[in-house]
Formats: sequence, structure tokens, C-alpha cells
Amino acid sequence: MKAAYGVSKSSDSKLAAQEAVDACMARLEDAAHAFAVMVYFGIDHDAAVIATTLAEKLPNVTVVGCSTDGEISSDGLSVDSVCVCILSSTKTTARAQRSLRTMVKTRKPQGPALRASWQGPMRGPWCFCLMA
Repeated sequence: MKAAYGVSKSSDSKLAAQEAVDACMARLEDAAHAFAVMVYFGIDHDAAVIATTLAEKLPNVTVVGCSTDGEISSDGLSVDSVCVCILSSTKTTARAQRSLRTMVKTRKPQGPALRASWQGPMRGPWCFCLMA
């Protein structure tokens, strides 16, 4: 499996997603076999715009991610940026789905706010699975 990352500090969500993906693709040795994208972005970015842009640039690739209050990559700490990591392999696939069973063996967080985020807005956390 190969991985590459890209970071954009543009405040425009569409441009930032495009720049981050382009940076990944320039670094990725096997871009033709991209199967998964992990994206993390500052809270001032528009998640729907980022998701749409990634879907346009990387159709049929599983995308997971979330907003953050600081993004960490090999470039260091960024704030209000868009960080993208693309995974590529000829032998591995990925799938993302909501599942109530994914957290069964982990310790539940404490406090009402953490419990709410643990369960997520649609009654279950996201599960990201890599399958060889």
C-alpha cells in the first residue's frame, strides 16, 4: 500500500480541496489504484463543498474525514487548512459506513457532550474498514 498527503492553506474550500488532492497525486507513486481518501479540514471550511470536490476529483474512491481545530501532517501543524491523505493499492479496498457495533470493545467517553459525539448525529459512529 502507498500513501501520500497534501495540504492547502487556502481559505476557499473548493480551491483548498483541489490543491490538497493535486499535491497528493503529484506525490503518489500509484495514483491509478487510489482506493481511499482521508480528509481533515479546519472548522471554517464548508464540508459539503469539500466532499463534492473530492467526489468530482476522485470518483469511486471511499472518502472519510472530519473537521478539526488544527490539522497535523508531515508539514507540521496547520490551522484552517485542508489536509488530504490518499491511499493506493492493487490488493486493498476500503469501505465506510455507519455502524453501532464498531465501538463495542472500546471504552465509552464520559460526559453528555462526548457521549453525543460518540454516537454521532445519526445514531452510530462511522466505521472505516480496509480489506485486503
